[in-house]
Amino acid sequence: TSFGIYFAHSYIISTLKMVYANRTGHYFHGGMLPFLLLGIFASAASLGVVVLIQTVFKKHSRYIIGS
Repeated sequence: TSFGIYFAHSYIISTLKMVYANRTGHYFHGGMLPFLLLGIFASAASLGVVVLIQTVFKKHSRYIIGS
């Protein structure tokens, strides 16, 4: 599961940054609190994606996310 989270988190963070930039018209500039919240959300979302893929694809999930 940890490799799957490592694999998925970069896609989640990149997607969040692109959505934020498209909606606000500028890039994300934040302090410590937004950084922590983004980290917690990205970790939780990554875990959710990994668990969903493992549930749907069972043993074949290793070919998709490596866990």
